[in-house]
Amino acid sequence: MLRPEYKEKEFLIYLYDNYTNKNAKDLSALDNHSFGLIPSSNNPICKRFPELCKNNNISDPIYWCDKTENLGYTKYPSGDSESKLSITLTEKGYWKAYSYKHPLKSFLKVNYKWIIAVIAMPIIISLLKIYLS
Repeated sequence: MLRPEYKEKEFLIYLYDNYTNKNAKDLSALDNHSFGLIPSSNNPICKRFPELCKNNNISDPIYWCDKTENLGYTKYPSGDSESKLSITLTEKGYWKAYSYKHPLKSFLKVNYKWIIAVIAMPIIISLLKIYLS
């Protein structure tokens, strides 16, 4: 049986959007916000990714969740690692999804020191030229 194509970027952005809609940017609620994996017409994951639930086979959503868990982006809540009925987003997954959703903001957040240095360097050189002449 063919599995649906794994779409990491879209999946993480969906989890991020769902989480931030309910919890804003509060990372302390990551462990308390779980996403159900049981395929049904009411499941929001199935509504967003119908290819995961078209056979009503729970192994398809679990396949994607196992991939994201192996990368450290999601985890199964404690006590649920055997049944795998829900997942939670990890802090690493939150920031990875943030970088997918907001690439420029993410770049600036990581590299702001270099950007400040690049902007400040011509100003410093100009001031030195004025001072030394």
